[in-house]
Amino acid sequence: MVMFSRGDIVMKSKPFSFIILQKFRKEICQFCWEKISGECVECGDCYRVYYCSKECLGAGTTEHSQECKVYQSAVSSLFSLPEQLQLVLRLWIKSKSSDDLSEEGYGFSRDWKDLMDHASELATDSQEFITKQYDLLKGSLHSDSIPSEEEFLSIYGKILTNSFSLRSDRFSRPEPFGTGIYLLPSILDHSCVPNCTVVFRGRELTVIATEDVPEGPLAEVARISYVNSMDDTKTRQLQQKAIWYFRCDCTLCEDTSLDEMKHSLHCDDCGQPCPVNVQTWRKAEKCSNCNSPINAEKFSRYQYLYGLLERGADNEEMNYEELCEWAVGEMEEVFSERDILYIKTLHYVHTACVKSNRSTAGICYGERVLPMFELYYGETTGVVAALLTSLGICYGEEDNEEMASLYLDKADEIYRMIPGEKHPFYHEDFKKIYNTYVSET
Repeated sequence: MVMFSRGDIVMKSKPFSFIILQKFRKEICQFCWEKISGECVECGDCYRVYYCSKECLGAGTTEHSQECKVYQSAVSSLFSLPEQLQLVLRLWIKSKSSDDLSEEGYGFSRDWKDLMDHASELATDSQEFITKQYDLLKGSLHSDSIPSEEEFLSIYGKILTNSFSLRSDRFSRPEPFGTGIYLLPSILDHSCVPNCTVVFRGRELTVIATEDVPEGPLAEVARISYVNSMDDTKTRQLQQKAIWYFRCDCTLCEDTSLDEMKHSLHCDDCGQPCPVNVQTWRKAEKCSNCNSPINAEKFSRYQYLYGLLERGADNEEMNYEELCEWAVGEMEEVFSERDILYIKTLHYVHTACVKSNRSTAGICYGERVLPMFELYYGETTGVVAALLTSLGICYGEEDNEEMASLYLDKADEIYRMIPGEKHPFYHEDFKKIYNTYVSET
């Protein structure tokens, strides 16, 4: 039996606490999280929190009032602290000054104290770092305004384990702008093959089913992904262990044959992917598919290009965009089409082409990426819809309405379900693009 079908809303939640990143403080309203147009309206007491209007300033007073007092009495500016520490302080202030520490709905309740913190593991693995962070916070506050070291560790751990990156889910602001804690969604465990995803609309977080969710306790049957499912299993599991202290054993993690293709050479004889161990760089003697000898020169070229792109930001001869555009040509005869570094590089160059109005090249690169995104992410995911949209734009710019319509119609099928037709992204952002390139019939 199915409890939720694809596109159904599984739950909605309001933020328990959050922090807007420093570089977005004057761009994103502290209360409504909409983009600030025109002059900021700042808090007249601490002068460090910004709103889009006097109405939002007034509406946000209750949420901000207790921390505002702490900001004003601080020994030094708290806004020079890392955002993570500012969020620790917010959470500690809220836990001490508010009686509203839980969220109810969908047949269950979730309290701040229920959130996992992995405090003991964090203390063992990162004691020196945690101590330094605590000392930073302690140096900025009076002794009566600071949590104990034990409280600090627990709050810090809860942020690492339970936080969400805040997004607008709009074309105009694709970059995450902050970090937030949501109580109800914190029950959702991870799967590299999730059946749900998270969508933001203002401050509200909505969990939407991407596949059918079977009947049962929500915490046991609904799953979201904490990591990039296209990454290889070892990378994903290292992230899972380092941050959340678990090891996933989903079907993707058990699929060794698919995983082997994620780092692979193109075999000249059979044309199939030939796995490469990028940890040991031990060269296989023969292709695992046709048993033909591995070309030593090709293997060395793979290793060189792999290292060059992994160190991309440190390249002194060209910027990263130039490096990627040069590299995709070099990779074409060396890397298999399923190699994830090759796919990511192709996608980066595709995106650069779209931004610089090079639509012909954008089509060339994007159409090579699309089947691999569908393979690794799934055919009906937001990542695939975004690529379909950019391909539709490229064909539209080439005055090829037939192909623009083909791709944009496919994107439309996905976006109608996730984030849904009522989301501003769909009817204000996507449909504007769609109507630009596709004529009414």
